[in-house]
Amino acid sequence: MEFRPILMIIGVLTAILGCSMFLPAIADALVGNDDWIVFVTSGLITTLLGAGTWAASFGYDQSLNARQAFFMTAIIWGGVGRFRRIAFLLGRDQPQLYGCVF
Repeated sequence: MEFRPILMIIGVLTAILGCSMFLPAIADALVGNDDWIVFVTSGLITTLLGAGTWAASFGYDQSLNARQAFFMTAIIWGGVGRFRRIAFLLGRDQPQLYGCVF
């Protein structure tokens, strides 16, 4: 099974997620909350890892078969979702690990 098309799509979605983390950073900075730096840091980490994954797998055959599509769906739900909790783990409150996931 070829993983490059899967990694390219996962990289794009991860980079989009990282860029969307800058919106709460802007809102926190406008309000005067000090947590904006947490969102900027987690956004940079997520965007750079997603863009790196995309760049490493770019330029190959981009077609997906059914097996690759099902595998990609499982990886997206399990893998990309893990990047959402970076902001919680870097924040002040430090919730438990299961609190970051749910």
